[in-house]
Amino acid sequence: MATGMSQDFNITNVGYYKRDNEMNVTVDARPSHLNGNHIQFQELQTSEGYVPKDQCINLAEPEVIDNGNIENYFESLLNYISIEGFGKEKPLFVTNKSFMGYLASKPIRGTILIFRYMGIIFISYEKRERKSPEDDKKKASDALAYTHGANYAHYLKKKSDEEKIPEDYAKSGCKAVMKCDVSIGYKKETVLYSAEIDALDELNQHIELKAIVYGTDNEYFWKSNICTFYWKMFFGGCSMMLVGDKFFRGEVPGCYLSRIEELKIGEIIDKTEKAKQKRDNLEPTEVFEEWSLEKGKERVRQFFREVNAEVQMSCRDSDVCILAKTDQQHWKFKPVNEQNETIQEFVKLVKTKMDIWRTNFSN
Repeated sequence: MATGMSQDFNITNVGYYKRDNEMNVTVDARPSHLNGNHIQFQELQTSEGYVPKDQCINLAEPEVIDNGNIENYFESLLNYISIEGFGKEKPLFVTNKSFMGYLASKPIRGTILIFRYMGIIFISYEKRERKSPEDDKKKASDALAYTHGANYAHYLKKKSDEEKIPEDYAKSGCKAVMKCDVSIGYKKETVLYSAEIDALDELNQHIELKAIVYGTDNEYFWKSNICTFYWKMFFGGCSMMLVGDKFFRGEVPGCYLSRIEELKIGEIIDKTEKAKQKRDNLEPTEVFEEWSLEKGKERVRQFFREVNAEVQMSCRDSDVCILAKTDQQHWKFKPVNEQNETIQEFVKLVKTKMDIWRTNFSN
């Protein structure tokens, strides 16, 4: 007989929206569909797996500037909630996909902000500021990687060969609003979160897009990156990742797409194990990151279980502010007041948006 926990982590899509650079939202704006270019490109791939060199696509042109504002405290999701509400039921927790993915995959660095308001527990990273890398090489590398990823996504989604990449590419993004049920104790609670979605396929399934040097042949892909990729796909409701294999041609300028591989989420765990078996005699520094589906789920359950208990213990009825950190093994919680400088901006934003929600949905 299945247990209650084995039946949790049911993920459903609630809606979509597009945000602008000021985090204003356009409700029901959906991600673009794949245009079929990935299929045509794959048909050009030879028995060795790559397209002929003269068919490779330069991902370095045009340059795409990452001039979008960083979104803090899932502000666009709060704006969506103030307009659309929660639907049939209020969740117990609200956060974003990035937090859910990292929570399942690895210990989270830094301080986590927790604020209960109107009976809902809002959970966010600390505020981030856009910082330009001090190292000029790192700065240039980051800029190139952004351009490559943007041009790869545009190639797979543009409606015609003549369509140019949008000037506001970095300032807007389509997101899904998702719900996931998580067992904490003897009952399941709902987590509502926003998830940036790269594309939709012909069945409207969510698709992840990644352009990576050497693609899945990159030594770090299976060793240390795949766990995070998997959980972000999982919580984004993604059926597949289209992995673009990019490479540099020595002295020839540019970065070229040479292969596209379809990586279905249901195949990832088996393929990771096969990649590990190929490299059994690794040096200690080259050991694969250990992870599993059930361990990741239990990390998520444990966190939300502890947060709920801590909130209840701090105060059963009123607003609660808590700062949380992990020491790799255990979460440590520190109750603070609303004026605490680390959390006060988050508290103010949540209150402002939720007060609008209450006005709009008081009936």
